[in-house]
Amino acid sequence: MLLQKDRSIRIVLAGAAVAFWSGAQVTAYAGATDRGPAAAKTEVGRLELQPAVGPTSPDNPELDAASSPPQQMTLDAAVQLGVKNATAISKADQSLRLSAAQLLQSYAQFLPNLTLSAVAGEAWGKSYQYTPKPALLNTANYGLTMQLSTNVNLFNGCADQAGVRAALERKDAATMTLARAKQQIAIDITQAYLQVILDQRLLDIARQSLGSSRHREELLREQTKLGVKDIGNLYTQQAQTATDETAVVSAGSRLQSDIMHLLQRLKVIGGVYTWLPPRLTEVAPFGEQTRADELVRQAMEQRQDLKAADAASRAADAAVTVAEAGYYPRLDIGFSLNDLTRRIQHQSLSGVDQGPFVQDPLSKQLQGHFNYTAALTLSWSPFDRGVTRLAVARAEVDAAGSRVDADDLHRQVLTEVKQALEDFRSASSRLATARRGVTAANKSFERIEARYGVGAATFLDVTTAQVVLAQAQSAQAQAQIDVHLQAQVLRHVVGAAE
Repeated sequence: MLLQKDRSIRIVLAGAAVAFWSGAQVTAYAGATDRGPAAAKTEVGRLELQPAVGPTSPDNPELDAASSPPQQMTLDAAVQLGVKNATAISKADQSLRLSAAQLLQSYAQFLPNLTLSAVAGEAWGKSYQYTPKPALLNTANYGLTMQLSTNVNLFNGCADQAGVRAALERKDAATMTLARAKQQIAIDITQAYLQVILDQRLLDIARQSLGSSRHREELLREQTKLGVKDIGNLYTQQAQTATDETAVVSAGSRLQSDIMHLLQRLKVIGGVYTWLPPRLTEVAPFGEQTRADELVRQAMEQRQDLKAADAASRAADAAVTVAEAGYYPRLDIGFSLNDLTRRIQHQSLSGVDQGPFVQDPLSKQLQGHFNYTAALTLSWSPFDRGVTRLAVARAEVDAAGSRVDADDLHRQVLTEVKQALEDFRSASSRLATARRGVTAANKSFERIEARYGVGAATFLDVTTAQVVLAQAQSAQAQAQIDVHLQAQVLRHVVGAAE
């Protein structure tokens, strides 16, 4: 199975194998399966997974997945599909959209605001007037009040400039976080896809091993009837055939499980897919003589998550300046236009009726009752009960935490690059060793099988050689996949992955 920790592919060898992988394809139906393990041994050409859906209907043809021809799925197509459907990508994209809106809002702080208000109402009651002499005013009136005002800040402790810097850094961080999230999804899909390809190879080897054992069993059965071979050899071969059948069932079960895991990552709930093996690379992605310190330097320059962490740290530093603006005075300039209309219904002063009145209609009052105001406002809070001090303290703590996170990530990248380079070199060494092992095991099996045919070798010698060959072939299949995967992981940790 594939292990997330070191991104290497692990297999459990069950049973014996004779032949190399022949490149057979595996077809999978998306969804859960209700078939038993026997499906893996009765279906030789492909592995089918029944979709977890109800009865088909004309209104929902997707339910009948088995009736559709299989779609060919490549590694590149799987990566694109996984990136498109990934929840992490959707969240990162939404975060980017929010940061863009915040940036626009920070730029808008340099522009004057514009407010328009209108109030229509009726007023009545008594009020005490003290000019030109004390009197009690009783009135009832109605009208419309309109106001148009604008205000622009001239100085606020450089909070707006720092806010723009912080918003720019946050947007850059969100952009680079989205890019790195796509790279992470791509390497995760690649890992899951290669596990399916490895399972496919092991299943093919197990099936051919089973065919070889069945053929030998039939031969021994006829030889036993003729008295040429001892019946004990037949019993031993029957046990070996049963072991190979178990190996096929186990390999098929592992393949089903890993296909379902891959489909879950791709967020595919219906359809029929044929998984095509990719072209495996065995070449170091940055050259055979590439040094670790050179790859570390490239990673520091290319890793999107590093750039995002640095941008977030700079945004946090700018946020400290925004918080410190509360210590400084604020200077604003404003302008307002007011239009007041009133229609008096009755009015008395100290009990004496003041009517009748000669009044302009409201429509005429709207055209000429303007009042203009221009003001330069200076405001400052020498003591705000510690609000600014607390805001600055929080901003400084956040900035310190962002710097620590960025430093930790730099050290983590250093370790990841060195580990990935070592893993690739180790996988390349295992592949070279596995190829030598397959060559030797093939020669040994061919020689022992030929000697067994003329009675110069025992049945135990043949079965032992078969098991050794199966182990060598499985190790080679694993090493080939590992080399390709570790090459992609090395590109990923350096930041060169698309």
